Amino acid sequence: MARFDTNGKLVSTFGVDGMVSTDFNQHEDYGTAITLQPDSKIILAGYSYAPTGGSEVIVVRYDNVILGTEDFQNVKFKLFPNPANSQITVQLSDASTSYKLEIYDVSGKKVYASEIQNTANINVSDFAFGAYLVKLTSNNNSSVVRFVKQ
Repeated sequence: MARFDTNGKLVSTFGVDGMVSTDFNQHEDYGTAITLQPDSKIILAGYSYAPTGGSEVIVVRYDNVILGTEDFQNVKFKLFPNPANSQITVQLSDASTSYKLEIYDVSGKKVYASEIQNTANINVSDFAFGAYLVKLTSNNNSSVVRFVKQ
Protein backbone atom coordinates (compact mmCIF):
# COMPACT_ATOMS: atom_id res chain seq x y z
CA MET A 1 0.00 0.00 0.00
CA ALA A 2 1.32 3.48 -0.79
CA ARG A 3 0.24 6.99 0.19
CA PHE A 4 0.54 9.86 -2.27
CA ASP A 5 0.03 13.57 -1.73
CA THR A 6 -2.22 15.68 -3.97
CA ASN A 7 0.70 16.22 -6.38
CA GLY A 8 1.18 12.47 -6.87
CA LYS A 9 4.36 12.21 -4.78
CA LEU A 10 4.89 9.52 -2.13
CA VAL A 11 4.33 10.77 1.44
CA SER A 12 7.66 9.73 2.99
CA THR A 13 6.35 9.81 6.59
CA PHE A 14 3.82 7.07 5.80
CA GLY A 15 5.29 3.60 6.37
CA VAL A 16 8.74 3.20 4.82
CA ASP A 17 9.29 5.98 2.29
CA GLY A 18 5.55 6.23 1.62
CA MET A 19 4.76 2.51 1.47
CA VAL A 20 3.48 -0.19 3.86
CA SER A 21 3.90 -3.90 3.26
CA THR A 22 2.34 -6.69 5.33
CA ASP A 23 3.55 -10.26 4.81
CA PHE A 24 1.18 -13.10 5.67
CA ASN A 25 2.72 -16.39 4.53
CA GLN A 26 6.19 -15.28 3.45
CA HIS A 27 4.95 -15.70 -0.11
CA GLU A 28 3.23 -13.39 -2.56
CA ASP A 29 0.47 -11.16 -1.17
CA TYR A 30 -1.60 -8.79 -3.30
CA GLY A 31 -3.96 -5.99 -2.36
CA THR A 32 -6.91 -5.64 -4.72
CA ALA A 33 -9.27 -3.24 -2.92
CA ILE A 34 -8.89 -0.40 -0.45
CA THR A 35 -11.24 1.91 1.43
CA LEU A 36 -11.06 4.58 4.10
CA GLN A 37 -13.45 4.14 7.04
CA PRO A 38 -15.27 7.11 8.66
CA ASP A 39 -12.83 6.82 11.62
CA SER A 40 -9.92 7.29 9.13
CA LYS A 41 -8.73 3.69 9.42
CA ILE A 42 -7.68 1.98 6.20
CA ILE A 43 -9.14 -1.35 5.08
CA LEU A 44 -7.11 -3.28 2.51
CA ALA A 45 -8.35 -6.55 0.98
CA GLY A 46 -6.59 -8.95 -1.32
CA TYR A 47 -5.05 -12.40 -1.62
CA SER A 48 -2.22 -14.28 0.06
CA TYR A 49 -0.76 -17.21 -1.83
CA ALA A 50 -0.09 -20.12 0.54
CA PRO A 51 2.90 -22.49 0.40
CA THR A 52 0.49 -25.25 -0.70
CA GLY A 53 -0.22 -23.38 -3.93
CA GLY A 54 -3.71 -22.15 -3.05
CA SER A 55 -4.71 -18.65 -2.12
CA GLU A 56 -6.57 -17.09 0.79
CA VAL A 57 -8.63 -13.91 0.93
CA ILE A 58 -7.10 -11.44 3.39
CA VAL A 59 -8.45 -8.27 4.96
CA VAL A 60 -6.17 -5.91 6.90
CA ARG A 61 -7.15 -2.86 8.95
CA TYR A 62 -4.52 -0.16 9.43
CA ASP A 63 -4.68 2.64 12.00
CA ASN A 64 -3.68 5.28 9.41
CA VAL A 65 -1.42 6.99 11.95
CA ILE A 66 1.71 8.70 10.70
CA LEU A 67 4.38 8.42 13.36
CA GLY A 68 7.20 10.75 12.53
CA THR A 69 10.60 11.14 14.10
CA GLU A 70 10.31 14.92 13.93
CA ASP A 71 7.58 14.88 16.61
CA PHE A 72 9.80 13.83 19.51
CA GLN A 73 13.38 15.03 19.87
CA ASN A 74 13.87 15.65 23.60
CA VAL A 75 15.80 12.53 24.68
CA LYS A 76 19.28 11.86 23.33
CA PHE A 77 20.02 8.21 22.63
CA LYS A 78 21.81 5.94 20.15
CA LEU A 79 20.29 2.94 18.42
CA PHE A 80 22.54 0.46 16.60
CA PRO A 81 22.99 -1.42 14.36
CA ASN A 82 20.58 0.08 11.89
CA PRO A 83 19.46 -1.80 9.84
CA ALA A 84 19.38 -4.78 12.23
CA ASN A 85 18.97 -8.52 11.78
CA SER A 86 18.56 -10.05 15.22
CA GLN A 87 19.30 -7.45 17.90
CA ILE A 88 19.34 -3.70 18.45
CA THR A 89 21.09 -1.82 21.22
CA VAL A 90 19.57 1.35 22.66
CA GLN A 91 22.03 3.48 24.62
CA LEU A 92 20.95 6.57 26.56
CA SER A 93 23.11 9.67 26.92
CA ASP A 94 21.58 10.35 30.37
CA ALA A 95 21.74 7.20 32.51
CA SER A 96 20.35 8.91 35.64
CA THR A 97 16.69 8.59 34.58
CA SER A 98 14.57 5.55 33.80
CA TYR A 99 12.75 5.65 30.46
CA LYS A 100 9.82 3.77 29.01
CA LEU A 101 10.92 2.13 25.74
CA GLU A 102 8.29 1.21 23.14
CA ILE A 103 8.65 -0.14 19.61
CA TYR A 104 5.91 0.40 17.02
CA ASP A 105 5.49 -1.12 13.58
CA VAL A 106 4.63 1.10 10.62
CA SER A 107 0.89 0.63 11.15
CA GLY A 108 1.22 2.15 14.65
CA LYS A 109 0.86 -1.15 16.54
CA LYS A 110 3.02 -1.47 19.67
CA VAL A 111 5.17 -4.60 19.28
CA TYR A 112 7.50 -4.22 22.27
CA ALA A 113 7.62 -2.37 25.60
CA SER A 114 10.07 -2.25 28.51
CA GLU A 115 11.95 0.07 30.88
CA ILE A 116 15.52 1.26 30.27
CA GLN A 117 17.96 3.19 32.45
CA ASN A 118 21.25 3.07 30.58
CA THR A 119 21.50 0.45 27.83
CA ALA A 120 19.09 -2.14 26.47
CA ASN A 121 19.80 -5.02 24.09
CA ILE A 122 16.56 -5.98 22.36
CA ASN A 123 16.03 -9.20 20.44
CA VAL A 124 14.26 -8.31 17.16
CA SER A 125 14.85 -11.63 15.39
CA ASP A 126 11.12 -12.47 15.52
CA PHE A 127 10.06 -9.08 14.12
CA ALA A 128 8.78 -9.04 10.54
CA PHE A 129 11.03 -7.38 7.97
CA GLY A 130 10.41 -3.64 7.62
CA ALA A 131 10.60 -0.31 9.42
CA TYR A 132 9.90 0.27 13.11
CA LEU A 133 9.85 3.29 15.42
CA VAL A 134 11.54 3.20 18.82
CA LYS A 135 10.06 5.68 21.29
CA LEU A 136 11.63 6.62 24.62
CA THR A 137 9.53 8.51 27.19
CA SER A 138 10.17 9.92 30.68
CA ASN A 139 8.05 12.59 32.36
CA ASN A 140 7.48 15.23 29.63
CA ASN A 141 10.44 14.18 27.50
CA SER A 142 10.30 11.77 24.60
CA SER A 143 12.15 10.89 21.40
CA VAL A 144 11.51 8.64 18.45
CA VAL A 145 13.97 7.08 16.04
CA ARG A 146 13.32 4.77 13.11
CA PHE A 147 15.11 1.47 12.52
CA VAL A 148 14.84 -1.17 9.83
CA LYS A 149 14.63 -4.92 10.51
CA GLN A 150 16.29 -6.91 7.72
